[in-house]
Amino acid sequence: MTAAERLQALGIELPPVFAPAGSYLGCVVDGGLVYVSGHGPIAGDQMIRGKVGGDLTLAQGQQAARMTALSIWPRSRPSWAISTGSSGSSRCSGW
Repeated sequence: MTAAERLQALGIELPPVFAPAGSYLGCVVDGGLVYVSGHGPIAGDQMIRGKVGGDLTLAQGQQAARMTALSIWPRSRPSWAISTGSSGSSRCSGW
């Protein structure tokens, strides 16, 4: 099962790719790793801002993290063959 098929089976719809807000590349592949930039908790016209524990509850922070991850996937879609292993798994980390 491909990553796209798995997302569809889970009922997860990816948001459309949005244009960069600045002068940067949204996705770069180097050495089998996909580096992304300029993504945040945005889904269409919905945006979450704030700090967990201050402005946001834990649940709102989790929703913001999910929105960010889902906004990254469409941008990196051409790289799925590189970033997924033979089992179809992938690793996502951030800093």
